[in-house]
Amino acid sequence: MLLMHRRLVKSLFKSMAQCGELALSAIIPCDWLFLIPIVFVTSFISGVFGIGGGLLLVIIMSWMLPPIELLYAHASVQLLSNFTRAYIHRKTIDRGFIKNFSLGILIGFIPAFFIFGRMDIEKLKPLLYVYGLVMMLVPAGLMTAAFQKLPNLTIPISVPLMGAMFGAIGPYLTPYFLSLGFSPAAFVATEAVAAVINHIVRLGIYFGSDRVSVSSFSASTLWLPFALFPSILMATRLSKVWVYRMEARAFFIWVRILVILICFISLLFYFMG
Repeated sequence: MLLMHRRLVKSLFKSMAQCGELALSAIIPCDWLFLIPIVFVTSFISGVFGIGGGLLLVIIMSWMLPPIELLYAHASVQLLSNFTRAYIHRKTIDRGFIKNFSLGILIGFIPAFFIFGRMDIEKLKPLLYVYGLVMMLVPAGLMTAAFQKLPNLTIPISVPLMGAMFGAIGPYLTPYFLSLGFSPAAFVATEAVAAVINHIVRLGIYFGSDRVSVSSFSASTLWLPFALFPSILMATRLSKVWVYRMEARAFFIWVRILVILICFISLLFYFMG
């Protein structure tokens, strides 16, 4: 196990060196190099708990990129991260749930496409974080009963619009996934597939709208997800060990704690401007 960890650390530094070469050739700016360890950490967090990394990453990326480029960069990096996690845990994916979830996404895509860009979402962001905080304090039984009272596809149908507006919607989806009774491995794997579908739809909404155009992006932004992929892959492979080691009760307690912390941090950053 120690040998594997050493190899992963060695590979991480190798990835940093490779990205450094890209920076020298002006594909990736030098001041973006710190994203390699950041993406490693956020991908590891998402790999272990299924959530959390995306919201942390969007906060950090928002310091570096203009809003329009942030939409593409975050969605594409998270698409790679979630696809990698889904592939590594593919044996534990709940395929029946994914079929229903995909149907809801397809239904929700149409209204999301026409609504996106016509709403001022900045003032709505705190509501997402407050929702996540409150739901993480609700006992599991009450949470499950509340979601069972909703029509079957309510949450999936709302995902395209929520994803397009807020980007990282872990605080919105985590309570729903906690109510479904998954094992830790199935939770991580199934959430990853759902996130992949969400990010593909997000990119479709972004590029289909008149707000986002590839021609307006810098070459650095377009290359960024591919330059960070080695870091994503290594973090996700390392996280697999931890997912299967944790007991279910401890896993879901940590998921709740993580969402509470991230929502609190997000609110703090929002009100600090």
